[in-house]
Amino acid sequence: MKFSSSIKSVVLCLLMGNNFAVSAQNTDSLKYHKILMISYYPDYYLSDAERDIMKSTSKSQEEYQRYFRYSLDRKLSAELESVLPTISLLQDTSNDAVKDLYSYYKKTNYNYADPIGIKKDKKKAKKSSKEEVKEEENQYTTQVYVKTTADQKFMNAQLADSVFLSNLCIKYKADLIVSVNQMEIVTNYNTCIDIANRIYQRDVVIHYSIMNAKGKVLIGNLAKSSFPSNSNLDTEIAERTFPQISKVIAKEVGGLRK
Repeated sequence: MKFSSSIKSVVLCLLMGNNFAVSAQNTDSLKYHKILMISYYPDYYLSDAERDIMKSTSKSQEEYQRYFRYSLDRKLSAELESVLPTISLLQDTSNDAVKDLYSYYKKTNYNYADPIGIKKDKKKAKKSSKEEVKEEENQYTTQVYVKTTADQKFMNAQLADSVFLSNLCIKYKADLIVSVNQMEIVTNYNTCIDIANRIYQRDVVIHYSIMNAKGKVLIGNLAKSSFPSNSNLDTEIAERTFPQISKVIAKEVGGLRK
């Protein structure tokens, strides 16, 4: 049986329309559709490795700390993009985005909290609840470095102004927020990689909150990746740890899609 060119066109249009409808249904079936990503406030970078990093890089302290912040943001946003469309306020260079980012910082309360939305071992949780969070002055920075023990508390972000957050999501057409709240570099002196050369394990610790457009924190936790204490170039640290951390956070977001 032969079809005329006009009939072929009609059939083709119907097939294309049907595929579009199926695609739209698949999109609508998702619980969340777009991510708004927030980078950490620069002052929320804490490190006990500053002396070693300064020796290894020709950059100023401000330059390599800026590199960490932007590098993490780029790697994380790229990883999140594989899960849902993502827009980063740090990478958006418009005046509005810069203002919105710092307005977010001003309207956000940051505090240490137990992991949110994460299943915990009851025995470990009971044991860790008896331990305390210790604070001590970091000898390499003027900031107070907060050490958390086995309870694994993380720096959480809580928006006091839900109207601001809702408007922000409407403006950027997003319904899920990934907020990176703090970055730490912590030397683990209990884990010696090379005793003879005094090389220890260092952890990059990223604290994050994943919330909906109303400000409810759906998941809050910290992600860690390690590197040896004799690796102190900012580029090496970033390339070794940020991809792994980004995958962990993106996997958590992926679990919230439906």
